[in-house]
Amino acid sequence: MRSILRKLFGSSSDSSQSNEKPNFDMEKYISAALDGAIKQNQSHDNTWGFSEANEWHVDQDTQKIIWTFDCGKVVTADVQIIGSYNYEDGSFLWAWDNPSLELEIVLQSLEVKKFGKEHGFKSFIDGKIYISEKRAWEFAAVANRLTNTNGIYSADTGGPRVFLSFGEVSINSKQP
Repeated sequence: MRSILRKLFGSSSDSSQSNEKPNFDMEKYISAALDGAIKQNQSHDNTWGFSEANEWHVDQDTQKIIWTFDCGKVVTADVQIIGSYNYEDGSFLWAWDNPSLELEIVLQSLEVKKFGKEHGFKSFIDGKIYISEKRAWEFAAVANRLTNTNGIYSADTGGPRVFLSFGEVSINSKQP
């Protein structure tokens, strides 16, 4: 009887009464996000040597990332911190749940949380999760795709590995 009533009148899980989107394939979305981020990063590597930077620095106050190169080139971009991966226990901490980070630099990670709530995807909603490093890259790629940024970056911090997304780059050469 209950199933007949649900068919006639709908239920609380009916897509018209829920934020969940029917037939949404989260894994397909994640895979497409990663593919897009890989292409973006390959383009950065081809145009300005993305992978050849010898130093990087994030300024939380200005939400900028600065890459420096041995040749004197300096590349800057707007940046958002997505999360950090701890190799010791396999945990990933979303930036929005990290009390040492300012709100302005974690806004894109909050977009992922919102997206997770809309689709009932727990890994985007819980502040600390246990995943592989590969999965952390995938989740950073989701942030990149959701917010239309220009690429993702990850670097060792001497502790947890930080995952970032960045905007349009500016390339400058230092004069010797």
